Amino acid sequence: MPRKILNPAVVTGFYLFMVAVMLVIFIVFGLRRIPDTAQHEARRLINITSLQPVSQTVVPRKNGLNTVLIFFRNPNLANTDRLIFSLSQKTGEEIRRIDLSGRNIGDGVTVRFQFPPVVDSSGRTYILALQAPDTPPSSPNPLSIGTSVEDAYPAGRLTSPAGETGDLSFQLFYSPLDKRELTTELGLLFWSRLVSLRLLLIFALAFLFSVRFLQFCIPQTPGDR
Repeated sequence: MPRKILNPAVVTGFYLFMVAVMLVIFIVFGLRRIPDTAQHEARRLINITSLQPVSQTVVPRKNGLNTVLIFFRNPNLANTDRLIFSLSQKTGEEIRRIDLSGRNIGDGVTVRFQFPPVVDSSGRTYILALQAPDTPPSSPNPLSIGTSVEDAYPAGRLTSPAGETGDLSFQLFYSPLDKRELTTELGLLFWSRLVSLRLLLIFALAFLFSVRFLQFCIPQTPGDR
């Protein structure tokens, strides 16, 4: 009795569906941080010393702020002094703090400062501050950070050094606190990308290729073996 051969299109569709399901599960339960907002321009350097801390106001768009990335220069990895990163409320109250050594800061690298999520961070003004209490102003090898020349981040501004214009080069990330909200956002994002002509065409071609591949690999009758 001939064995019933599954339709290759059905098999391909099932595999693609399972891949999509596994991808969503991985993203929803494995994702630890998602981009929030950023200012990427770093055309000017500002030194950080004991008499010249650097600070910038930022306004996250999402709740759960938990990571800040900042661009640093440490030529020849010469600076090994202590660096203090702090996150404060607009009132000046410090809510997060991270101490690290210049030994852990490379030259021309982005340093990640990760901390417990700030649950109600959306729309609130915070102050990012960087201090080097052990680096004298006369130091030949101070740490420096990148900033824009002009105001590239309208939501915030440099508050120190006084009189400086521009904005710190930074990236904010948030930790998804509500898995249902995250699933909805990812679904909307995926759909907006899918309806674009280019991705839709790629998806269709991949589907057709998979169908043809299965038609070639799966025998149509027992006699084909």
